[in-house]
Amino acid sequence: MAGPILAGMVVTAAGTAQAKDKIDDSFGDIESQMEAQPVKKAAPPAGKSMLDTSDDEFLDTAAPAAKKESKAPQTADNPFAQLVKRAQYQLDLFTTYFPMGYSNRQVVDDHAVGWSKFQITTRASLTPDTQFNLKMHAVGSTATNEHKGVFTAPGAHGNRAKWVDVDTLSLAHQMGSNTVTIGKAPLSMGVSTLYSPADRFEPSYAADPTQAFRTGRWQARYDRAVGDDQFTLAVLPTDDVSVVPHKNSRWFGGTSSYAFTAMPALGAGASLAENYHDGAARNWGYLGRYKGTAGGFDYFGLAHYGPTIYPILRQRGAAMSEIYRPMASTLAAGVSTTIDRWEFHGEASWQIASHNQDQDFIKHVVGFSYRDSALANSLGLDEIQPILEYAGELVTDQQSSSGQFLANSSSSRPLRDAVLGRVIFRISNAWSTYVGGARNFVDGDHSASAGAEYKYAEDIKFKLDMSAFGGEPDTLYGRWRRNDFIRFGVVLNH
Repeated sequence: MAGPILAGMVVTAAGTAQAKDKIDDSFGDIESQMEAQPVKKAAPPAGKSMLDTSDDEFLDTAAPAAKKESKAPQTADNPFAQLVKRAQYQLDLFTTYFPMGYSNRQVVDDHAVGWSKFQITTRASLTPDTQFNLKMHAVGSTATNEHKGVFTAPGAHGNRAKWVDVDTLSLAHQMGSNTVTIGKAPLSMGVSTLYSPADRFEPSYAADPTQAFRTGRWQARYDRAVGDDQFTLAVLPTDDVSVVPHKNSRWFGGTSSYAFTAMPALGAGASLAENYHDGAARNWGYLGRYKGTAGGFDYFGLAHYGPTIYPILRQRGAAMSEIYRPMASTLAAGVSTTIDRWEFHGEASWQIASHNQDQDFIKHVVGFSYRDSALANSLGLDEIQPILEYAGELVTDQQSSSGQFLANSSSSRPLRDAVLGRVIFRISNAWSTYVGGARNFVDGDHSASAGAEYKYAEDIKFKLDMSAFGGEPDTLYGRWRRNDFIRFGVVLNH
């Protein structure tokens, strides 16, 4: 879930839940995003330990903070001592101001909202070949009803945020070029910069969509290094869903479900329920991916079968309607390349719903970025980086005409015909700014954003962001037309 959608925010409960950390990370680290492009990473070289590297582009198992560490001998400390010694802490403190309120008295429309997150990331080597990874967060907010309880059990259904929860809790065991990971761990896909239709398998926290972040996926995963490439197989036994705004939140929208920007009338006395898949093996997800490099190109291909993230609406009795995410097969692929200061990328994801319970469709994106120093230096800047993407969709088959289906998933699928852009200005090693925006051609809605980041010290950053939305109330951005905001915060690392 500022810019094309909001910085990493989740826009719908399903359709964009897994992909939002890639949609215009306007509230993310501007500097790190610039450094991350246009270089794309492949699997670790043959013979290099997947456990000793902490780059989650390889296995998504190790702590992000360890990316600064080089390969080192195994410590003699016991696992608990390692967890303490290797712990990295981050504290986010933000205040958001909303100039406009709501006439609906049920909507929580405080003009000022405070939000904080404390995060700990650590790891421990249980044996030379086995690593334990842990990442947790605690969230606080002045907004009403955003959070309830602590910890989400594996397979627990519901999308209410917890005050304290676990993002990573996994064991990874390496055997030569093979690694097995079991537990809750990251599961990122795709090559695109602002929006990735293939990156949809990891849930997010979005009780406050302006503060969205990923929360890991329960999985049993096998990775094999094939030279500089990587082959992955994963079993996803739980129907993990993203955390979304409370029904009284200003971000919830005007329909009966956060999943849909528009819904058909349900009729007088009709009730609406949300159906989740149970833990039976027939409802598990299965994922295979191959990614690598060849001839100056980075590429990936994946296949998935399991619950889709795009919900439909179906009839369940005379007075009951149900939000349901059918089982579906997905094929996706993408490629990126760098030519001098230019980076080009594209990817596509084709979903085929089981038993024609939904439309079949191909979501695709193409884009580029350019890193300029000549013009930037003439203006007294270090670097200017424009990023532009076009996202579209092609429907390949229609939903069954059976009377039980009230709506397909189209209103829960974001960016079906849209352009997304962002320009990052790196003023110095300490200062960075950006401007960004998005326009949906299908519905005519739009968003715009701007922000700045100041690195006061290596572990202290100040951030200022603002966003504005426009469009009809039943559109992606239009439902937030009264949610324009300005946000200021500080991020502390230790």
